[in-house]
Amino acid sequence: MLAARIYSEDWEIDARLAADFGVTRDDLIDVIRNTLAERSSSVDVDPVNAPGLLAYIAGTRHLRWLFTSKEFLINRDRNVESVFNPNTGMKIAYQNVDLACAQRSPRAISGKKSGSAKIIGDAQGLLFPDSDALPEVVDPALVKGLKSAMWYLCASFEGDDVRAELSLPASVKDGNFYGFLERIFIIRGGDWGGFDSRRSDDDGPVNVEPVISRR
Repeated sequence: MLAARIYSEDWEIDARLAADFGVTRDDLIDVIRNTLAERSSSVDVDPVNAPGLLAYIAGTRHLRWLFTSKEFLINRDRNVESVFNPNTGMKIAYQNVDLACAQRSPRAISGKKSGSAKIIGDAQGLLFPDSDALPEVVDPALVKGLKSAMWYLCASFEGDDVRAELSLPASVKDGNFYGFLERIFIIRGGDWGGFDSRRSDDDGPVNVEPVISRR
């Protein structure tokens, strides 16, 4: 099975994001923090899929607000909501997953349909003549040379266990991600260390800030 290049240490996460994305880890943590806040607005009378739907809407919204300030454009190619960098060909989309930043690869909760499969295949698929038999390793220089890479900001929410990674899937098979080329761990297991809630006054709003552990 293809071995992904994983960025899990603070220094390499920051360096990788600065080199090719033009954002910081804190920028992406803000996206997830705001996504969680809107996801948490779901109440008992909502449809059962409301938390995931709210997270997808908010995640896409805040991802776009971030990256459109960095010369990215809104993109809806093949009905996949993403952002697109016209200078590099890079695309980035938000994705709810079962578990991010784990030893195993994340799986999209809603699965991946033909539009996503086509976009990923057209981009990363150039590296794999046979997408059903991925190699064990891929030359990092070939990955860096991709002109139309399709990345995903993958987020998982399980109680107080909030995680996120920015990752580059190799392909789609049987309706889900199949192998990853790179995984940049943004919020690792144990990083989301609780909340520091501060009330400005007795009647004012509560400001909720996550405490992110640095390693």
